[in-house]
Amino acid sequence: MRKIPAALLSLALTASLTAPLASAAGTGSTLPELDGHWSQSAFERWHAYGIVEGDSRGMRPDANMTVGEFAAILSRAMGYTETVENPYADLKGTEWYAPYILQLTAAGILQGDGTNCNAEEPMNRERATVLFARALGIRPTAQPDLSGFVDGKDAADWSAGYIDAMAKDGIIQGVGN
Repeated sequence: MRKIPAALLSLALTASLTAPLASAAGTGSTLPELDGHWSQSAFERWHAYGIVEGDSRGMRPDANMTVGEFAAILSRAMGYTETVENPYADLKGTEWYAPYILQLTAAGILQGDGTNCNAEEPMNRERATVLFARALGIRPTAQPDLSGFVDGKDAADWSAGYIDAMAKDGIIQGVGN
């Protein structure tokens, strides 16, 4: 039962990895920067839902996304509102993405590295998969098998079980290149 919503959320949010939010400021009712882009319809839909907002430069669909930008998208998509007291040394609390980082932390999804949340670092597939899995309530496998992934041997210990569980649930899959 959870596979369909999980797969839809995974697909939508994975597509959004190439399109960051950079501030809380909206881009208006039209998104001309997306005209003809392969992701245009998805962005327009997610923008209408209030999940992606863009910044003064627009949506920038081909730019890399940061952890903070991803946190905003995931938190909005999941409807999180509860926050916690800031446990992160590198989060001042005044950054536009701070509430989203703290919402994911309150929900048990984002744990940082023990000291920092690293919100300004680029988001990667490994970290995104772990955050998706936690948001969907998917528990890591105890004995992960990532042999179906060309780069599976490169997965960190903290992520391998989540990657394996997401693959076994059919939410993600490896590619042959």
